[in-house]
Parts: sequence; structure tokens; C-alpha cells
Amino acid sequence: MFGLRTPLKGGNAGKETKSPDNSGEEVNMDKTPQQKSPLPVVNPRAPPKPKIKALSQDSNKTIRKMILEPEEGPSEVSKYTSRTAEAKACLIKAKLHLGNSRNLARDIKAEVTQAIEQLYSLVKEAEAGAVEHKRQESATASPRLKGVKETKEEGKEDSISKKLIEKMEKHERLLKENNEAMERLRNALETQEKKGERNTYANVAATGTQKRNPIHTALHSIMVSSKNELETGEEVLNQIRETVNARDGWVKVERVRKVKDRRVIVGCATEEERKKVKERLEKANDRLSVEDVVNKKPLVMLKDVFSYNTDQEVLNALKNQNRAIFVDQSEEGSNIEICFRRKTRNPHACHIVMRVPTVIWQRMTEAEVVHIDLQKVRVVDHSPLVQCTLCLGYGHSKKLCKENVAKCSHCGGPHIRAECAEWIANVPPTCCNCKHAGIDGSAEHNAFSQACPVRRKWDALARSSIAYC
Repeated sequence: MFGLRTPLKGGNAGKETKSPDNSGEEVNMDKTPQQKSPLPVVNPRAPPKPKIKALSQDSNKTIRKMILEPEEGPSEVSKYTSRTAEAKACLIKAKLHLGNSRNLARDIKAEVTQAIEQLYSLVKEAEAGAVEHKRQESATASPRLKGVKETKEEGKEDSISKKLIEKMEKHERLLKENNEAMERLRNALETQEKKGERNTYANVAATGTQKRNPIHTALHSIMVSSKNELETGEEVLNQIRETVNARDGWVKVERVRKVKDRRVIVGCATEEERKKVKERLEKANDRLSVEDVVNKKPLVMLKDVFSYNTDQEVLNALKNQNRAIFVDQSEEGSNIEICFRRKTRNPHACHIVMRVPTVIWQRMTEAEVVHIDLQKVRVVDHSPLVQCTLCLGYGHSKKLCKENVAKCSHCGGPHIRAECAEWIANVPPTCCNCKHAGIDGSAEHNAFSQACPVRRKWDALARSSIAYC
């Protein structure tokens, strides 16, 4: 008889519709969510949908062969929505391979070449299909617009084709150059391997790099003054110029400068040159007094030495714990003098500046470290240049400065750096010494900077009186 069924929820529960076919039977449309939906209703009176004109049969075969049916693996439907999308994917793939090129040059080169060739074929096929489609559309247009459209499209197609061809040729040329460079490198490596001259990273790291001391040239100088107290420094300089007469080429003078008390310093590169100048000045001019200038010993700095060590303890530890530095040196040759100590950020340590003989300076700066008590101390060369912390000038200290107002090392204003508004606001610094010397182009540094050109000039002048050799 009649079975029972659960009514469906919703507004369509219990409703029945007739079948759209001509059988006239009534079909129950109530169904569970698992049943398939009926076929869509087609209106026989509706106009047919326009069919999109497909590409030519040859083009379809070529595209399916190149995109949908790759050489490796079974044929499958492409996952890209269009040829342009697949061309872009190929381009990204090529760039990724080129970016990962390290020591896998051959494999990457094959992958890049294959991807770019496929990209070029896709672009050509896309252009051919677009041109064919546009020509078919233009065939249905009015004759008046047909000529205009064809002219514009042909011009655009020609320009696009030219650009693509130029890019492909450029890329092909770059690949060829890369291949040639790789071949040259491979041949060079093979040649080095045959000769046994190939340098590996391990060999270079094992060899190491030897640090050299900075080259400083010390001058051998004489001090010339006049016996007549009424003569000025300029008159003394003129007498030296006339007496020496370096234009004849018999001697070379490196530097001449006037100092206080009407004295003139004449510097030569070698000891022989200084003797020649001194003998001529003593014989030819009896109004001038000449004396040798003894060069000072160089300076070194011991970094971060514990402050509990006294000066005598530092000297004893330096000689006893570093015998290789003081070997073959007499008591006079190993005479060391501690000049001063400089504060550091660590209140329990300090920098010790000492004056040492030339041989000791060379050995200490080459060793770079010394042992003092239970500490390994770093050694650096120290410049003899003195810079005033009050006026920021060179050649004197704060105690001998004649200025009363301090200068800012950041901007050069009449205040200290801690009170400088520009320094607090992180404004770039301006060196007052460079600005005073007229060097505005390279004045963007602190007045105490080692890169200051004025400081380098004064540093070279101060080192000229140091016996580095």
C-alpha cells in the first residue's frame, strides 16, 4: 500500500512538479541532499548562444603538443588558465634557476634554456592566435573602419614582435657569453690542477695575512738660528736658502719650517744629507749657529691595563714576562719611560702610554700583545700629536691653552658637546678645524675624528720628529 516518508524542510516540502518532457507523467521532486540535481531546463524558444570562433586546427594541435602534452610523462590538462600565465611561470622558473646558480652551472643552464625556449614558443603561438582572431573580427566590421584597425593592429604587432625578438636575442647573447666565461674558468682550473697551483680556501686560510706596521718616515733635522738677535726668522731663512743653494742638485731637503725664537728647522731624508747641509752652513756662513735635532722615541699604548698595577710593576712585568721583545738589548737600549695614563670606561682599567726605543717599538707593534701579570694586553702605536680639549687646536694641551671658552667638538659652538642641541637632535657633526681651514666639503665629522684631513696633516708633522727607524 502506501509507505510513510519524512517530509522535507523548507518551502518546497510536499510540492510536485511536472516533468519537462512530453511523457505527461508527474515526477516527485522531493529528494534528499544526496540525490543529483535534475538537468537544467532548456527553453526551446530561446535564441542559441553565440559560439566563440576557435583557432585553426594546426594552431590547436601545436599548442596542445607544447603545453598540454609535455615530452615527459603522460598528457594531462594544463593547470594554467592561459598561455600568458604559463609563459610568466616559465619566466619565473628561469629567473629562480639563474638566481640559484652556484656550482651547478650545467644543470641550471639546461633548465634555463629549456624554460626560455618554451616561453618563446608560447609567446609566438599566442601572438599568432591573437592576430588570427583579430583578423576574423575585423572581417565583419565596416569597410571604413577595417583599414584603420588593420593599420593600427599591424603597427602594434610589429612593435611588440620587434621588442620580443630584441629581448630574446639579448638573452641568447648573454647565455652565450656566460657559457664562454664558464668554459674559460673551467680550463683555467684544469690548468692550475695540472700544475699543482690551485689555491683552495683551506690553503689561503692556513697561510694567513701578516699585518704590517704603518709606514712612518722620520726626518733627520738640524736647528738653525742667527747669532744676531735683531734678525727675524724670515731673514734667517733667506740666508739658509742662499748658503745651501739646493738648485745645484747636490743635496735634497725634505722640509723647512720656521719655529719660535727666530729659529728654522731643516729636515732631510737621510743622515748623509743632513751632514752635507750642516757642513756647508757652518763653513759658508759664520752668522748662523747650527745644531742637530735629536729625534724622539716612538710611543706605544697598552690597552686596558688593570689600574692596581703601579708604573714600576708594569715595567718589571713587561721585561720579565716578554723576554723575546727585549732579547739582545742592553740596559740603555731597553730604556722605557711611562708618559701618562688615560682613563677608560672601565673604572678598574686604564690605557698606559709609554715611550720606547725604536727596536722595542717595532717588536711590540708586530707582536700586538704583551703579558703583564695575569693579563694579556693589546699593544697599539700611539701618535705623538697633542690636541687641546678646550679650543680643539693642535700642538698644545689644555693647560697651555690661551682660550677661556670651550668649543664644541660636534658643531664648533661656544659650549661643550654634552650641551650641544645639534648633538642631542642627532644632526650630522661639523668639524671646526676643517671649517677654519676652508675644507667645507669634507667637514662632516667630529673634531676628534681620526679621518679629519687637518688632523692627518698635523699628525704627519708631529711624527716627522720621531725616530721610527
